[in-house]
Amino acid sequence: MRNKISKFTAIFIIQLFISQVGFCQNAESNFSSGAAAIERLVNSKVDLGLKIRSGKVPEYPASARRHEIQGTVVFIIKIDKKGYVDDFRVISSPHELLSLSVRSAARNWFFEPLIVNGEPSEIEITAQYVFFLLP
Repeated sequence: MRNKISKFTAIFIIQLFISQVGFCQNAESNFSSGAAAIERLVNSKVDLGLKIRSGKVPEYPASARRHEIQGTVVFIIKIDKKGYVDDFRVISSPHELLSLSVRSAARNWFFEPLIVNGEPSEIEITAQYVFFLLP
């Protein structure tokens, strides 16, 4: 039997996570640099055991910057039992350049496996990443 976690919980947690890294557009930071702070935020609300092992935030494409393309990419990722991103789907995006950037980054994200009832479990999460230009 496949274990499921409510979409509301997963969305809430990932939005907390994304809100922390979304402001690092110009810093070229990676997930591990803010992992402890993100995990404290996530685990203070609900302990799903989702922990980031490695990966980088999406890069802001130079062409999108030049053309002042901004906005939120909403996407679904499926994390397999080993912690790898198994599937990625864009739900909405202001521009294909931004979608491609998030897709490219997500291919290299690696999480601690989610443990449910003592067993590794898959999870599907709806998340968002905000691209914005500073004035």
